[in-house]
Amino acid sequence: MRDDEKKVLLQQQIEQEIDFDKLTEFCEHLTDAVQEIFRSCGLYFRIFSRVKSTDSIANKLIRRQYGTEQNPKKLQDLIGIRVVLYYYDDLSICRDIMESTFQMLDHWSRTNATANEFKATKINGVFRFPSEYFKVYKKDMWTLPIDTTFEIQFRTVFFEGWHEIEHDMRYKSLLSDNEFWRGSEELSRILNCILANLELSDWSLVQLFEQLSYNHYKNANWELMLKSKFRIHMDDNSELDPAILELFDRDKEIAKQFFKCKRKDLIRELLKLDAPQPSYNLIVKLLNDSKIHNEEVAAICDKLPIIRDEKNSVIYKDVCNPITAEFREELYTNILEAYAKIREPEKAETQTQGKTQEMPEFSVTVTPYEREGSNIKGLARIYFENSFIVNNVNILQGKEKIFVSMPSYKTKQVDEHGKPIYQDVCYPVTKDFREKLYNEIIAEYEKAKDKSNEKARENAEQNHGNPDRDKKDTPFR
Repeated sequence: MRDDEKKVLLQQQIEQEIDFDKLTEFCEHLTDAVQEIFRSCGLYFRIFSRVKSTDSIANKLIRRQYGTEQNPKKLQDLIGIRVVLYYYDDLSICRDIMESTFQMLDHWSRTNATANEFKATKINGVFRFPSEYFKVYKKDMWTLPIDTTFEIQFRTVFFEGWHEIEHDMRYKSLLSDNEFWRGSEELSRILNCILANLELSDWSLVQLFEQLSYNHYKNANWELMLKSKFRIHMDDNSELDPAILELFDRDKEIAKQFFKCKRKDLIRELLKLDAPQPSYNLIVKLLNDSKIHNEEVAAICDKLPIIRDEKNSVIYKDVCNPITAEFREELYTNILEAYAKIREPEKAETQTQGKTQEMPEFSVTVTPYEREGSNIKGLARIYFENSFIVNNVNILQGKEKIFVSMPSYKTKQVDEHGKPIYQDVCYPVTKDFREKLYNEIIAEYEKAKDKSNEKARENAEQNHGNPDRDKKDTPFR
């Protein structure tokens, strides 16, 4: 029987035994699962997948002689997944993730190059089909020498285009490499120069961001330090909590501990969470819980809504709330009693008439908050008689002077200019108390700002004339 006739018969058998529609559905489920794992820990990547075609399967079975005495092994890449990574150091991270998630066969195959040659960077691994996804395949298993495995390949983004060229021009070429370049050795040398530049680009990109994170650390740009150090996807609206910013400004040694943390350790902690939403605050919390163990940082993070519960719902923090059990019981009881009397407005009105309203005792704490492009100058908390707290009070910069803004929420209404209208959550109800409260908040803000400026001057004086003081921290030394 001629080779072309054998191939036709083999193709017919493949079509009869394999349900490609269900196999494609399984491939999509598998790809989604892998994608979700990498996405949950904030990696930058692109993912592609395919089910081998009938013609490709037939060609490979014949070429490699799978299932014969010469080669009793089975074809293992019926399904292929390709992940293109933006950063070179993610290769080892993704390798570890795959090994801990799926059942691996044998070992990773990788590019081997000597000190005098350059090759495209990639790693390949073969894994068993996960049974929970393969349930969608209802047809009887095939008898062909094809394993129930998938192959995953990781490449760097700089080598993605090169891989495609190499696959068509070299891997699938019928000519040997020497024959392919015969008479054009100089061009072959230029190709190696291109490969060398791609490899250098992979390495240099990571080193660039390491140096950038160090520069931001030196300049006390804490958010940018975290962003360039850990290089993970985050919400565009993510911001570091002002209390953490103030702590880092006050004690640079604490910020330094976060700068020295490893990216791999952060990603490992993210993988422990169920559908995390990476943010600056979450980065700080996870690294503090697992590596740094600073009590001040822990106290701040414990009050932030940055972790989801077992139902994958965001845990929110109250804007204002009772802070003692006794007052909580008294307040909630009064609220329920008032609700019960809502059908007796005349009685309720009579009860409130003639009562003198006294100003409650209160204290405030203020944290200065300076950020380029923001009109927020400080954040305050109000404590009423050590029983009730109001959070999220802002000190804002107006056109002529600063003013106090109580916590508010955005309504569905807009003003005449089309801008959303905000409604205060809580606020003073008399002019006298409003003036007293707001004046106290602004006075505390001025005190806190003066204290912060004095601290900055002391630090500047200590470091004056010694610009190389922290040079030992640079990643290039």
